[in-house]
Amino acid sequence: MEDDKDQMEEYRNNTGIAGVYTREGETFSLVASKESMRDNEKARPDMEMASLDISKELSSGTDQPLISFKYAGCLNFVWGGYDWGFLCMPRLPFRGRSKPPPFYSKDEDISLVLALIMGLQHALAMVGGIVTAPLIISKTAGFSAKTESYSVSAALIVTSVASFIQILQIRIPFTKYVIGSGLLSVMGISFAYIPVAQNIIGNLKSCSCNGSPCEMNDSCNSCSQPLEGNCMTGEEAYGAILGTVLVVCWFETALSFASPKVIRRIFPPVVTGTCLILVGVSLVATGFELWGGGQSCASQVLTSKILCTGNGDVVLPFGHKYYLGLGSVVFFSFIATEMIGSPFMRNTQVIIALAIAMIVASVVHVTDCQANCVVTPCSNVCYNVLPQGVSYNASTNSIHGSPISSYPNNTICMQQCAQDVCDGFTCHRRSYVTTQQISSADWVTFLWTHTFPLKFYAPAVLPLFFASMVAATECIGDITATTEASRLNPYGSMYEKSIQGGLLADGLNAFWAALGTSLPLTTYAQNNGVIALSRCASRQAGFACCFWLLLVGIFAKFAAAFMTIPNCILGAITACLVASVVVSGIHVLNLREGLTRRNRFIATLGIGIGLGVSLVPTVINISGQAGYPNEGHFWPFKTNWSPGYRGFRDALILFMSNGFSVGGFTSFLLNLILPFDDDDGYEIQGKESH
Repeated sequence: MEDDKDQMEEYRNNTGIAGVYTREGETFSLVASKESMRDNEKARPDMEMASLDISKELSSGTDQPLISFKYAGCLNFVWGGYDWGFLCMPRLPFRGRSKPPPFYSKDEDISLVLALIMGLQHALAMVGGIVTAPLIISKTAGFSAKTESYSVSAALIVTSVASFIQILQIRIPFTKYVIGSGLLSVMGISFAYIPVAQNIIGNLKSCSCNGSPCEMNDSCNSCSQPLEGNCMTGEEAYGAILGTVLVVCWFETALSFASPKVIRRIFPPVVTGTCLILVGVSLVATGFELWGGGQSCASQVLTSKILCTGNGDVVLPFGHKYYLGLGSVVFFSFIATEMIGSPFMRNTQVIIALAIAMIVASVVHVTDCQANCVVTPCSNVCYNVLPQGVSYNASTNSIHGSPISSYPNNTICMQQCAQDVCDGFTCHRRSYVTTQQISSADWVTFLWTHTFPLKFYAPAVLPLFFASMVAATECIGDITATTEASRLNPYGSMYEKSIQGGLLADGLNAFWAALGTSLPLTTYAQNNGVIALSRCASRQAGFACCFWLLLVGIFAKFAAAFMTIPNCILGAITACLVASVVVSGIHVLNLREGLTRRNRFIATLGIGIGLGVSLVPTVINISGQAGYPNEGHFWPFKTNWSPGYRGFRDALILFMSNGFSVGGFTSFLLNLILPFDDDDGYEIQGKESH
């Protein structure tokens, strides 16, 4: 038995796990303390369940110890040793920090339940951003309810497959290159493509009849004159975007084979940060348009003043206090969750805020009362009209003068209506949330159950090319953040391999997304916060996230549930989500060398031009005008132009009327041509010395 004690002593010294030896039961038990597990990588949390049973057998009068070191294998595989209280227990304000659970590295095995729970966190953290993009595009293109539901499901399915490839990291045979970062880097629809897609769809849908704007499959159907403009339906315009993405996506694919030095030179933080700020700013406006009631009524608030639809049965003017109040529930839910929420709740605060707002929207309603009135019939009252130069004398009842003009009809008739008779009021209860879309949706769906006509649209190449450049910079930044959150070195051969594989997966997944009827994808930054809070960087959690996304994407009822979200709630969610993109851009601007004088100059001009075009797009382009769409005084259209020259003009107008495209290109160009100053380094040192 002394040999057994020596063995246990050696194990304790190597691992830091304390043990208790009892002679009576001939049992030596080992229990790992949480402190030793965090401090020693050799001790894992599943060792808490380990025990060493030493049984004594008598043989020939001597003690023969039998040592069996056994694990509760099945139970540990399912549950693991994670501190679930840390993950799920809400925190009280003004309290100190709580002890975190052990950290799980990227290739570490974790239990089944832990993988599913961690994967669910990642799925819930990103599902808000994933479904927001197709909902915004659907409203811009005017998709039907069935097409909108399909686009949400397609986005979820495409994202699950793309994330699986990004996490898995597949080596290309007979080369040193890989596909995928090999980290817990999940992917979602890139917000950089949304403002570009909105611009392109608006351009392709522009149509006029005899000088008046009209809509295809709507007001244009009654036009008896030849239509002017591109005159595409929303689905045709979206198909043109997908077809063009299939060509443009190879830029990012080719970029992945460039050396890290070249990539860092082309995409420094000053270019990346500028692009992210301008992308976020352009989408904040879309969020507030939806928050106020809807995009259509927002565009007509000063003209026809149409009422806002898309908020259930509630139809009110744009900016109504009911819309703003309901959207504010999202805002305050974010604050409450961040103050008192557990790590799990803070990781999924987008879906929690959405759930709270939807519960409130389901409970409250708007009462619409109309008077019960009987309309009295109107009668015609006719008067004889005297010609000019003739007057009537009422006292003598005689006519005087000579007529100097004649009327074809000397009788004028007018309608005379009595006041309506009203008796009481009839009131109707209008709800913000309706269930027609859910009840009419199929239970199961998949990709290509609905398709869009693919077409290559040359004027969209430049804006989409720049959007793919922004997606590449996002990918590099997000993978770097994931590397640091996974407690790996953001330098060296393994890091460069992750960057190369991540960029290649980004480009190939953009091609896959377009084939899957979805906008291109990129890595998502919010999931790095999930890794940091949950202390789990294991790729098994990422694979579980892919499972959850695929599951909810296949079940069409889930996608239909997102269609019931009122515009005012969707707008508040969008505004909060894309505002984080602006904050990320500000953070990126201060990375590496920081805001030196050179970088400040680049950011100033890029952001200045980009913000100006975003706030006043009519300085470049005025859409929806009579005649050829996309008019304006900057570059007016002429009828004698050739189709090629007109296409070139349309491409530049489309590019320059997009704030983040023209502003990002400005910063990109200035970064390449401006020389570096020695004073820049001294300025940074000076700031740090104060």
